[in-house]
Amino acid sequence: MKQYVDLVTKILEEGREKKDRTGVGTISTFGHQSSYEMKDGFPLLTLKRTWFPGVAHELLWFLGNHTKLDAYKDLPATNIKYLTDNKVNIWNEWADKDGNLGPVYGEQWTKWTTERKVETISSNDSSFDLEINHKRNRINQIQKVIDRLKTNPEDRGLIVSAWNVGELDKMALRPCHTIFQFYAEELTTEERQVIWNSKNLFVDMSFHNMEMDEIKEYLDSLEIPSYKLSLQLYQRSADTFLGVPFNIASYSLLLYMVAHVVNMVPGKFVHSFGDAHLYLNHKEQVNEFLQRTLPEDNIKIDFWENRKSASIFVGGYYGPKLPELRIKRKVDNIFDFQYDDFELIDYNPLKVINAPIAV
Repeated sequence: MKQYVDLVTKILEEGREKKDRTGVGTISTFGHQSSYEMKDGFPLLTLKRTWFPGVAHELLWFLGNHTKLDAYKDLPATNIKYLTDNKVNIWNEWADKDGNLGPVYGEQWTKWTTERKVETISSNDSSFDLEINHKRNRINQIQKVIDRLKTNPEDRGLIVSAWNVGELDKMALRPCHTIFQFYAEELTTEERQVIWNSKNLFVDMSFHNMEMDEIKEYLDSLEIPSYKLSLQLYQRSADTFLGVPFNIASYSLLLYMVAHVVNMVPGKFVHSFGDAHLYLNHKEQVNEFLQRTLPEDNIKIDFWENRKSASIFVGGYYGPKLPELRIKRKVDNIFDFQYDDFELIDYNPLKVINAPIAV
């Protein structure tokens, strides 16, 4: 994926060394945006292997879908047991001794807690007392967005936030991907016809004898999507080598899932960054990764040491073609998805490049 390679080289060229919470140190830059069209393939990095099962299981865990399974229904939704049971260990370093992380991500997505004061007057004989009670309310932001997409798809407020200021101190780790927004745009009748024809082995010649309004009604009767759905994420802090490939795939998968339940076509994923950085202990891995963009018989280049002109040395190869993602059954409720509902087709990446995680 050229977009990801461009991000890595931008950090090398424009970034400055900066201290950070972990003590490892980074090369960091501020402000960047990448865009991935789903029609070009599912954006799972192929220049190095990104583990799709980890992506999918973490996203299902964010949504709380695992809590419907007997093994996890009595645990807090943000307990890591479901993840570790599925060999996803990316949250282990931040969990407490019981495996809990506090109200991170999914807790805010589906159970954002608000509290308001309710004043009541109670009477006893001739005296009156004012009682102030606290009423707690849980908001499922994901479901609210889905409901609005079904009733008012062009709403400009299709937003989910994980940055709950009142609960940051209760979280094991402040959310790096802080807020995301959905955007629906109406498809033309011609675009809907193309979708219909792509789903069939033959071109429907009956369209040639129909007026445009008749074609629209016919496509509606076949439940052919009438909108394309896109998603933009704002990520305040990004571990570019280890985390970002995971984040790209995760939010693209979320886009597929939401589009599926509201009968829309997945459009594009837009990835906006605040602090995008490369950790100083990822030097060898970054060099190996960028070397893969070059012909095999090319000389070895130390991109890190020559970082002010890294883009000059980067080659034009961005990995094998992107895979295809299929959802194997009709799912009406996003909270009913399970891992076996996803099928990744023709994912043939180059080998994994392991790197240490900064805690």
